Amino acid sequence: MKLSTRIALAVAVVVPLLVLASGWVMVRLVTRDVHAAGDAHLRERATAVRPEALSLLRAMANDRPAGVEQARQRRLFTAALDVGIRVAGPDGIVTGGPRPPASAALPAPAGA
Repeated sequence: MKLSTRIALAVAVVVPLLVLASGWVMVRLVTRDVHAAGDAHLRERATAVRPEALSLLRAMANDRPAGVEQARQRRLFTAALDVGIRVAGPDGIVTGGPRPPASAALPAPAGA
């Protein structure tokens, strides 16, 4: 076998392997970046919704009339149209909006 044939065979094997490896690395990097952006978006929305959730919890804890509690729930759901809400209060759990299944892992807190 000639030297040029050996080099051609080596290149024919190595180049596709390098392309596959670089594609795999790129997919991993992009996936990690997309997940980080999604987690950052959820943290931002949670920070924006927090005052409304605290207001609802105060209304539930102070035994306010049902109309006040429903108005606070509507304000909370309006503030979080694109994310799901789950607030555990003294009178039970208030949920609304799109939510992942219970088996889905939630992102770690920002400080962790």
